[in-house]
Amino acid sequence: RYRSLFENNHMPMLLIDPAGGAIIDANPAACRYYGWPREEFTAKKISDINTLPLREINRNLNLAGTQKRNHFIFKHRRADGSISDVEAFSGPIQFKGKSILYSIIYDITDRIQMEQTLRQTEKLDSLGILAGGIAHDFNNLMTVVQGHLDVALLSLPDDHPVSASLQTAQEAVEKTRDITSRLITFSRGGSPLLKVMRIQHLLAETARHSLKSSNIDLTLPAESDLWPAEIDEMQIKQCFCHLVDNAGEAMPEGGSLAISAENVYITEADALPLVEGPYLKIIFQDSGVGISAEHIARIFDPYYSTKPMSRDKGMGLGLAVCHSVLKKHGGYITVSSEEGQGAAFSLFLPAKPGALVEEEPQIVEPAPAPQRILIMDDNADIRRILEIYLEKLGFLVVAVAEGQETIRQYREAKETDDPFTAVFMEISVKQGLGGEATLSRLLNIDPELKAVPILSQHSDSRAQKFLDLGFKDVLGKPFRLEDMKRLLNTLLDS
Repeated sequence: RYRSLFENNHMPMLLIDPAGGAIIDANPAACRYYGWPREEFTAKKISDINTLPLREINRNLNLAGTQKRNHFIFKHRRADGSISDVEAFSGPIQFKGKSILYSIIYDITDRIQMEQTLRQTEKLDSLGILAGGIAHDFNNLMTVVQGHLDVALLSLPDDHPVSASLQTAQEAVEKTRDITSRLITFSRGGSPLLKVMRIQHLLAETARHSLKSSNIDLTLPAESDLWPAEIDEMQIKQCFCHLVDNAGEAMPEGGSLAISAENVYITEADALPLVEGPYLKIIFQDSGVGISAEHIARIFDPYYSTKPMSRDKGMGLGLAVCHSVLKKHGGYITVSSEEGQGAAFSLFLPAKPGALVEEEPQIVEPAPAPQRILIMDDNADIRRILEIYLEKLGFLVVAVAEGQETIRQYREAKETDDPFTAVFMEISVKQGLGGEATLSRLLNIDPELKAVPILSQHSDSRAQKFLDLGFKDVLGKPFRLEDMKRLLNTLLDS
């Protein structure tokens, strides 16, 4: 009876001699799972498959034999050299007059992977609470600095000796946008603003730009019928940029980076935390130093880095950003690497086979006739910057601090047949009516209202919601004159 239970059990079962760790017997399920024939398997010791040091193995055998513990988590080596996470339930039994151990083995590799993914998500969510507040205050300050630099440059001739210094300062401010964008991308904010597009050009442009001054050989995907994807262009571009930069840092003396892409259909059999369906699989394969087993489990942790801190290295944000960007898009990122053998990062982006690709709006200059713009922001410095920008672009501007005054100004302008062309409004104000409530009332006055929210970064996750509410576009802090110009071109052209 017990032999039948042993032989026919679908779970791997082992009989082990606790005295020396010899594997006395293995049922057919164990032989299939581990990959050794029964004769070869029963010639091994438990130390041949358990990756723990021998001292730890003997200690656990003793615990199981004395029934002080019967549940264990191990990493077991299989015949093909792979390592799997297993859960073992062990205890003593009498066998041919001798006390030995039985072990029932469960493979928990997928469970461990899901738990790691969950812990990763919890880390990112916790960091997001802090990141949102920091980015909000920081971007308000940078908007004011950026604005006054623009104003100063517009007031000087191009050959003025101070212009070069101001442009350098402007470039530095531009880099702060990237830093806060990284924070927001893997915080609770940063939800993607999606549009259907093809990724080939974006991928090639990003890779070439990032490696333009390096001695790395770049191979790009051949022209093929890749499915379009529904993506946030800026976030995916940022993800591509981080992966290319990461590869470059792994090859300081030069090397090769091969980027490939293909259409794939993911099913449950692929054992990936993805919904079944069509995906783009993009692989970044470098010939760099690789990633050690010690570090590979933590490379997607925020602020984890093996590089020394310096001006450009050691921030430890790039791969965490990629992880979060892909997750927010309903995708996934994996890594395969061995120390000294390079690394391969595989990205999975949900694809839209047969979807209509959105065309970029045609850029036209704002109409030369003066049009009126209404601004609502409780920060006087930002109101002033917006006024300067819009006046430079040829608009007449009225600026107010909160929603009730915005509604009054808009209603009076419409009643006197001198309406505002558009309204820019801060979503979060400290006192008075905020942007969301103000929009609702303005739409009752004018259903054709062209309104744009000024988003603090901690609210950026709700950007798509604002578009659904009736806003025509979004303006995120910090912004520049060129950002305002592009937005108005699109808004007025629509």
